[in-house]
Amino acid sequence: MNWMDPWKEMEAMEAEMQRILSALRWAPRDGGAQEEAYGSRKDAKPHFDVCTGDTTVHVLVELPGLSEDDITVTAHTKSVEIETAPGDGPRGMVRIGLDVPVIPSTARETMRNGMVEITIERDLSASRHKEGCEE
Repeated sequence: MNWMDPWKEMEAMEAEMQRILSALRWAPRDGGAQEEAYGSRKDAKPHFDVCTGDTTVHVLVELPGLSEDDITVTAHTKSVEIETAPGDGPRGMVRIGLDVPVIPSTARETMRNGMVEITIERDLSASRHKEGCEE
């Protein structure tokens, strides 16, 4: 019978997890030694999805390993900005563009299992005005 070394298998799994996690990180705002903590891909961004409903916009962003205390969400009329500051670790920022105007003051975020859900009310008055101008 051929037995595998469980420690080598664990090391291989750890290396694969590190490769995957480094691909999910994005470039820090600060330069220098912090770049190594985010991996070699400075252009990497977290995975996200934007769902536009009749009255709200939902933005879902994968941020594994972070807690709600590690992120700051800022909504703008046509975008959402997520800034991360994981404890003593390096800082990062990503801006996600929105297809429709929203009311920034209505933005609410929740975080569960490394997934951030941001819900923002649409600015329907801006949409109606735009649609009226295009006719």
